[in-house]
Amino acid sequence: MRRRNPYNADGRLRLDERAWWLLLNAIDNRRPDRGVDPGLRTERFRAPAADALERLRATAGTPSPSRALCDLFWQRLPWGDLERALGPLHVVDIGCGAGDYARRFRDWSGGRVRRYVGVDAVERSEWRAVSAAHPFAAFRRAAAERIDECLEAETNLIVSQSAIEHVGDEGACFDRIHAHAHARGRPLLQLHAVPSAACLRLYLWHGYRQYTPRTISSITARFADCSERALVSLGGRRSNAVHWRWVTWPIFFRRAGDPRDRDPAAYRRDLEEAVAHDVADPDGPPSFYVLMIGSNARLPAIVAT
Repeated sequence: MRRRNPYNADGRLRLDERAWWLLLNAIDNRRPDRGVDPGLRTERFRAPAADALERLRATAGTPSPSRALCDLFWQRLPWGDLERALGPLHVVDIGCGAGDYARRFRDWSGGRVRRYVGVDAVERSEWRAVSAAHPFAAFRRAAAERIDECLEAETNLIVSQSAIEHVGDEGACFDRIHAHAHARGRPLLQLHAVPSAACLRLYLWHGYRQYTPRTISSITARFADCSERALVSLGGRRSNAVHWRWVTWPIFFRRAGDPRDRDPAAYRRDLEEAVAHDVADPDGPPSFYVLMIGSNARLPAIVAT
């Protein structure tokens, strides 16, 4: 079983606690392929470079490489296949923040998301405006460890974007989802975007942990009795280099502010080149993962090419 890091880097840590946080995570991330859940399939996320560039250029802002890669993954999901496998899509989004993904999932799915329930431990002022603009969306304040209280009978798609690493007791969260999957007895798909071991160096103090195939197996093993499991690697060497050059080094080490704000066009060029390369021909350590768990049904072929 994986170590439970007692230090949450989202809060204010003393200098000695920051050092312990780094050390514990470095130890936790060692031997990533040892003792892996034997039922956990691993694969790389791939997509045509031209398609990735077209989608990236249609978006605004200066997202980190990992966020750009995750959004590309969500956009390229075979939403029609998911609807056929699961039925009308009823989504629960763990750690939803301001609720931006309610609209995004509805748009990217071509309107197939019938209901969206955003769940977060902290209530956000934006929720009221989002639910008013999008009546299919609702929000609830709850800790992820009590996620079962937010799972409706029709829930068939549970997602999270960069959220699980912020959950203190991730085991409690997934124990409750596992119990729900058993009680429901109908197809249930989970898609969780989580940081890889490379994010220890790139993000530094962020949440409780990162993930490797070994450590994520402590989550997936509990679903072995009813589910197929897969771990999809996103990004690679070039995306990681862009993050280090544009974010980690100037912001955390040089304390020079965010250079993306000063030269967004140059950053976008580097971002697009790196992401297009890493989805077409990925190599090196992954930038992020998406954990997929399909309960009470075969896991759909998620990674479309």
